[in-house]
Amino acid sequence: MSPTDSPVAYPAEAEAFWVAQAELAAEKVGDEALERMTPAVAHLSDLFTTERPDKKFPDYFADPRLLAAYGVFFLPQSFTRTSFALAQVCGLRGWRPSSRTPAILDLGSGPGSCGVAAAYRLREAGYAQLGLYGVDKSPSALGQVITLCLFMAAWAWARPISHMLSAISCRNAIPRAASDTYTPNNTFPMWCGHISIK
Repeated sequence: MSPTDSPVAYPAEAEAFWVAQAELAAEKVGDEALERMTPAVAHLSDLFTTERPDKKFPDYFADPRLLAAYGVFFLPQSFTRTSFALAQVCGLRGWRPSSRTPAILDLGSGPGSCGVAAAYRLREAGYAQLGLYGVDKSPSALGQVITLCLFMAAWAWARPISHMLSAISCRNAIPRAASDTYTPNNTFPMWCGHISIK
C-alpha cells in the first residue's frame, strides 16, 4: 500500500489547493512560492508558542500570506491527525455517526483543518450527505473553508455544495441539532459558516 492509499493520507487535491494559495500570496510558482512562505511559517510558529499574546490573539488569517502559510504547513498536520483519530474510532472501535446525515461542529475552525478532514473522511466512508458547521472569529478563515470544500467537491466529492456565510452571534451560530452540549458565549461575536454537502 502506498502512502497515498492510506486512510489517513492528506488528499492531493487539498495540497494542490493550498499550494495554489501560497503561489497567489507569494506571487511566485512552485518551490519558489513555498520558499517564500518560510518566514510566515516561522512567524506563525512563534505566535503559537514563544510569542503567544497574553490577552487578545490577532486575526492572523486576515493576512493572505499567513493564511497560505498556515494552509501549506500547519493544516495538513491537523487534517492528518483528525483523519488518524477517525480511522481509530471508526476502524478499530467500530464507531459510526448516529445519523445517516451526520453534522460536524468545528469550533475555532480556522480554515477547516479538522472539520473538512472529518467531512472528507465521512464522505469516503459512504455518508452521502452531511453538514459541516465551522465557527471562528476570522471571516477570512471561514471563507477559505468554503473555498476549499468547493475545490475538493469538484475533484473528489462530485456533489454540489451550497453554503452561506454570515455575521451572527455565537448564540445563533449553532443549530440545536448540531450539539446538545454547546454553551453559547454571548460576549464574543463570531462568524459562522455552514456547508451542507448533498
